[in-house]
Amino acid sequence: MKKSLLFILIIPSVTLAQTYLAPDGKTRHRFAQTVFGLDMQTSSGGNSVAMAETGSASSFGFPAMPSARIYISGTHFWGHAEFYFAFQISFLKHVYRNVNYDASQSDVFGIKYYPKPIQLKRLRPYVGFAVSGISYWQKIPGDTSNGPLTTRMRLPLIAGATYCTGKYLIDAGMSYYYDNSLPYYFSRFQKTTIKYPPLTFRLGIRKWLETTRNLEKPYLDGSTEKMYQALKQKRRLSSWFLGLGPSSSFCLRQSPYNTVLYPFIEKPFAAFFPELSAGYFFEPAKTHVALSLRSISMKSLAYGQTQVMKRRSLSLEAFRYLFDYQGFNPYLGLCLSYENQSFSHSAQTIHVNASSNVLAPGVIFGWDILPDKLQWIMLRTNLRYFPNLSLEPVKDLKVRLDQLEFNFIQVVFYPQRFRNFRQAEN
Repeated sequence: MKKSLLFILIIPSVTLAQTYLAPDGKTRHRFAQTVFGLDMQTSSGGNSVAMAETGSASSFGFPAMPSARIYISGTHFWGHAEFYFAFQISFLKHVYRNVNYDASQSDVFGIKYYPKPIQLKRLRPYVGFAVSGISYWQKIPGDTSNGPLTTRMRLPLIAGATYCTGKYLIDAGMSYYYDNSLPYYFSRFQKTTIKYPPLTFRLGIRKWLETTRNLEKPYLDGSTEKMYQALKQKRRLSSWFLGLGPSSSFCLRQSPYNTVLYPFIEKPFAAFFPELSAGYFFEPAKTHVALSLRSISMKSLAYGQTQVMKRRSLSLEAFRYLFDYQGFNPYLGLCLSYENQSFSHSAQTIHVNASSNVLAPGVIFGWDILPDKLQWIMLRTNLRYFPNLSLEPVKDLKVRLDQLEFNFIQVVFYPQRFRNFRQAEN
């Protein structure tokens, strides 16, 4: 039995997930599952303003804006909820007369709620909300520089239905943008309001990816608990760990430096970067202590002006599991980060630089999907916030660098646990 259990623990499988298909399916190993796929989104309507060759403002309408997206999600609560992350992978460039412009409107993160859980051969409606970015950029006629890339966060409501074929989920839905306007400087001194379509529609297909169902049988027959207690008595459940995954950072506020001096320069919307972490898990205390390394860079361009904000962060963080609900383990903790932060602003007649090294306190919150007590590899989600990070390139005018960091999926590996399980075979 030990050999069979060890084989299951050290060789996770990726199989078809028949998760919510039986009435007795509410086990901790079926609480959450990963889904991967593609979808196509489109919208129609909306309008903008451009500077015509005559120097006057000219209004024009948007064409249809289809876009393809990579879709990564996790179903939770036995199919009653889905948390998803979408990456837009196709961008169309548009032309109005002699004006080139880009316009996009796409979810970044969302939550769906299913009143009835996802099941085989059943059509299940859902409602929810999303975090979306609407962005616009245009090149001004007769100007060698470009207009600002302006992106704002919106919270559209979403609704639709999902059909489970067994291997795949087929999804059709829509998003309603109750706030579909975007302020934009179509010249250095002229501002307009761009209207985006209030509705977007999408159709997608996703496949289940299952990595923990093969752990269910030894858990139910007591084999997992026996090995857990044996390792606990030997104090061999704590372990070093390594984590790696894609992360993101979102600017929360416009900087007074730009608001006062350069109102046509927008704050960056987001940055994407790899995150590396390493630390130790103290099993009796259910507490992790770790170092986390991130390098974050954001750039704003507008009418010949270039601004770059950078943060190189090394954080010491400690967080503790709050509870274990069927393998869903939320945690909360504190961080102390060494921040090497810098800001530069350059143009034909402008060269401004500022930098500093500071220790910044912060908070961390997230959750681990840990259906089995003996897992040596798992998926982690976390959010970090370090308030009041800023620089002051000009007296009394700050550049804000406080950002919300969101690491949607991090793969965490516990090498000592892996070693201990191998030794437990003997």
